[in-house]
Amino acid sequence: MEMETTSSEELSQSRKSFEILLSDFNLSIVPNTWPDRAYCLVERFANVHGNEDKQREFLREENKEGNLYFALLDIGIIFDALPYLKEIETRVLEYKLKKVIKMGLPSLETGDGNEARNTLWELFLYTRLRKANIHTVLGEPNPDILSHIDSRKYYFQCKRIFAPTQNSLLKNIKLAAKQLRNDLRDENNNANGIIALSVERPLLKGNLMLVTDSEQTAKEKLKSLLWNIKEAYGNFWLDSKDIIKERKIVAVLLHLVAPGILKDQNIVIRGSQMDVHNTWSDDHNFKTLIRDFASFEKQLNY
Repeated sequence: MEMETTSSEELSQSRKSFEILLSDFNLSIVPNTWPDRAYCLVERFANVHGNEDKQREFLREENKEGNLYFALLDIGIIFDALPYLKEIETRVLEYKLKKVIKMGLPSLETGDGNEARNTLWELFLYTRLRKANIHTVLGEPNPDILSHIDSRKYYFQCKRIFAPTQNSLLKNIKLAAKQLRNDLRDENNNANGIIALSVERPLLKGNLMLVTDSEQTAKEKLKSLLWNIKEAYGNFWLDSKDIIKERKIVAVLLHLVAPGILKDQNIVIRGSQMDVHNTWSDDHNFKTLIRDFASFEKQLNY
């Protein structure tokens, strides 16, 4: 479980740094697009954050369709990623940034039009890996992420689940597995694949703001929510071997992230909960993966 804390002012002010980075590629945030509206929402929220009555009214008015939720989430991910983006190969970074600034209004997002936020999920996971000092590169078109630990390679395919159905989960697993089989085709036994699924959209639907008086309460809430998907669909990662097929695809990662507010403090939080599950029982490669990523996520469940 990881909890990032930032003042709402810092999130708002980070727009300048992001725009400077975009300008290096002759890109910009277009007025009235979602990224522009998201930064404006965060700035307006910063102006009322700390005043309980005004904050409550702002949440009621501006989060009816999840807009404030997604503004804090999307801008928070960009904020966290900014220190690491310059490490990304120039061609790949330009391609990813072009996608990010084309993000649409959350309420109008569709399963087929969710590519920009899938890119944000890639940036989020890339940032987490880099924060853990794991040598990691972002790819385009595939793999989404490649990490090196000693002589071992880990290929990640990142999928953001849109619909709250088992069919949606299995469809994304099937697509990710196909891409990973291509990535791993010519690799030796020191290379493994990981399917990384972001599940906050079907679980939270832009409605859960973690308004809490402590980080611990927020952590417990996210942990219980992530457990809900396992309660609803069972061990679907073990039921999909006929889809995964490739023994080198050793794990399915489930991830949930939600923005929130610490009461009585001008602090915005981004809580994330991650579980990693083996796709093949008694697989020594999965056990190696757990050891390799111990610095990345200390509470892996398997």
